[in-house]
Amino acid sequence: MAEETVNIVRLLGGLGNQMFQYAFWCSLCSRHPENRHYIDLTYLNTDHAHNGYELDRIFAVGKDIELPLSYKEWIQKLPVGQVEDVQEQGASFFQQVADTICPVRFFTGYWQTELYFKGIEKDIRTAFRFREQLLSEKTRKMAEEIRKHPSVSIHIRRQDYLLPNSVHLYGNICTSKYYEVALEMLREQLSSDELYIYLFSDDPEWVKENVQYENSQVIDWNHKEDSWQDMYLISVCRYHIVANSSFSWWGAWLDGRKNKIVIVPGVWLNTRLAPDILPGTWQYPFSMEKRWIDIVHHHVTSIPLKGLFHGQMGLIIFFYHYRLIKNVLYMRTAERLLDSLICSMTADIPDNYAEGLAGIGTAIEYLLQNGFIKGNADEILSEIDRRLILSISSISGGMWNLPTGLCGWLRYFRFRLQNPLIIDKQIYLLNKETLFYGLCCLKKATDISVSIAEEIVSELGKIGNIGLYPELVEWLLRFFLHDSKSNYDDLLRKAEAVNEKRINAIIWDRSFGLCGFAGKELKFFSVQTFIPWTELV
Repeated sequence: MAEETVNIVRLLGGLGNQMFQYAFWCSLCSRHPENRHYIDLTYLNTDHAHNGYELDRIFAVGKDIELPLSYKEWIQKLPVGQVEDVQEQGASFFQQVADTICPVRFFTGYWQTELYFKGIEKDIRTAFRFREQLLSEKTRKMAEEIRKHPSVSIHIRRQDYLLPNSVHLYGNICTSKYYEVALEMLREQLSSDELYIYLFSDDPEWVKENVQYENSQVIDWNHKEDSWQDMYLISVCRYHIVANSSFSWWGAWLDGRKNKIVIVPGVWLNTRLAPDILPGTWQYPFSMEKRWIDIVHHHVTSIPLKGLFHGQMGLIIFFYHYRLIKNVLYMRTAERLLDSLICSMTADIPDNYAEGLAGIGTAIEYLLQNGFIKGNADEILSEIDRRLILSISSISGGMWNLPTGLCGWLRYFRFRLQNPLIIDKQIYLLNKETLFYGLCCLKKATDISVSIAEEIVSELGKIGNIGLYPELVEWLLRFFLHDSKSNYDDLLRKAEAVNEKRINAIIWDRSFGLCGFAGKELKFFSVQTFIPWTELV
């Protein structure tokens, strides 16, 4: 029936979940306009816990996107191997969806992160424009009232979160303490404004009896099929304190103001990590930090990436430092995770620095040289040595940067050579020759960006500081710094200044490694080590 791939996103859950799944569907449409795209409502038609399929009733979402009956019959007749079921791998992990030649793909999951639709936000906001003609008169008047004041939405979700099969997952996160601290954070940022607080909940009667804030009002009239009107009113508010709920997440996200403030719980789930659920500009109370770290600690092995910049190796570095000022328990986690990582270093791990062996190996040398772990570096890193010696020639013909290019190889071999314990001289000389080869390759680097030049200069300065190949390093520093007059010592000082500037300019992402959670948290620690952790980034 169809020559192109047919992508089908299964919808499940309540309104907020359906919105995430539809937004994910939109991202597939944007990436692959040549394919056919549908949504499948089979699960919703059998789910009686929510209000069924709501998108076409509440928003201007067309009905023609539902999987036609004729396609369902066609799919049922396809042979085994012609239908692929793409499962979401983790809660709110951004997951790269590989292209395929499979005729039919079903996508099953919640896909709860804006990273899927980061480039098409305008389209999503247009699709999720509320049908305001359906608003009740009471809701319409309340929206007008909210717009007159510095308004704060506070969402308190209770009913289904208190059920025995849900409380272990969602409960005891958005406590009264969370709301108190969040409101205090908001007041500190808006000291001159008198705030008008609007409370939204699936249990408004409980809120009336148990939650009392000055100048507040409980919105208590939107129930069941009209509950979407609470989301509409949340989006009208100017500031937001969100629950660990996709309902208030979308209410806050649909507020299009550039100067809005959104405060969220730093923890979304009790039993699983959800690293990509929170947009980068949203805030969470500092009091959540310990809870967040504990959850990372207990579920670190579920993080799919292995590398230094965005994965498990970055967290290993973090936990080795964290145990120095907090608890030795974290060191045991780091040791267990490091042993597992070393045992699982297989061919499917790339060679590069950011996500692969060069970064992992450099981090292991860092731990050895700082005394965090003990062992024979030549034995531990023998396979990484072999892989990187063989692969440096293939990476040296145009890829120069630190994360995926030659600069990452240079850093690895520099760390290997700065280790004062030379156990196997033959390995030392082979690594030294490989470093020399990489430095010579840099002579071919032309038309590189400023940021890559800064990465190269930073690494050249470190190589110069340990006394290796001074004449070649000096020539390269003059070339990349465009400096023909300074002496060698001044060139090394300039390289160090470039390195400090580069590190200070890092924008931490929402991953778990040294370029994300681990690096962001380490910035606040005053732990003195022989080699600072910043030399890894």
